[in-house]
Amino acid sequence: MKVAFALSALFASVAAQLQIVGGKEAAVGQHLYVTGIRSSASGTDSCGGSLIAPNVVLTAAHCMGLGLKYVAIGSHYNSGTKDGEQIKIKQEIKHPKNNAGNNAYDIGVLILERNSKFPAVEVSFDTVAAGTPTVVRGWGSTSSGGSVSKVLLEVGVDVVSQEQCAKWFGSAKLVGVVSWGLGCAEKNKPGVYGRISMARDFIEPYLKNSPTSAPGPTKPTTMPSMTTKKPTTASPKPGCATCGVCYYPGADYCLDDFSKDDCEYYCPEYGTLWCGN
Repeated sequence: MKVAFALSALFASVAAQLQIVGGKEAAVGQHLYVTGIRSSASGTDSCGGSLIAPNVVLTAAHCMGLGLKYVAIGSHYNSGTKDGEQIKIKQEIKHPKNNAGNNAYDIGVLILERNSKFPAVEVSFDTVAAGTPTVVRGWGSTSSGGSVSKVLLEVGVDVVSQEQCAKWFGSAKLVGVVSWGLGCAEKNKPGVYGRISMARDFIEPYLKNSPTSAPGPTKPTTMPSMTTKKPTTASPKPGCATCGVCYYPGADYCLDDFSKDDCEYYCPEYGTLWCGN
């Protein structure tokens, strides 16, 4: 068995602030996919993410729209340019079903201006069973209302012995993105994470293609089961010649997993077109 890793989204807002209570300093140079998100190249991280492809960072949707322009990949510190690499963010893309009101689908990706030199983390789309040991890494507060850490910390969400941990330890797999929580390490108030397995349709295309820009004009909706529309010279509905369900013209994709209701719901914002009966 391998330890699953959930990477932290940091203090994007007070309500979504991450605390790494009881954490310890992470080993330098071992978790280079860990990414800080900041307003300037040499600034201080305001959110965190994970490098999942050479130019794609997975993070929480609530970290977007905050004026954060750069990522710091592979850095042990939450500010400055002492180590790692700083790359400008080219585009922010929230999950199309993200709802800021209830934090549903609190997941998004950042497209970077260039590829990172550091290796990306392996993403796991498996449903993580209760009791699975996980590790959270980031630069969050070490106590409720306390200051954030200046160095990368890590903490086990489920405590296990060193001996058992050594047996489980293997290559890191990303299974969640920190979303929100009530209080700080309080009994019966678990932290809430964006479940990677529930956002597979949104994430997987970026792992396969590592796009240099977003698939769509501004906020693409991409699915792993999509089929690329073949060129057609005539069709009563553009894009429907080879797509019998929901067609997204912005990315020229057929959204096989979208119902008619889903397609019509996203039509005003994304221009999706229902091609079925």
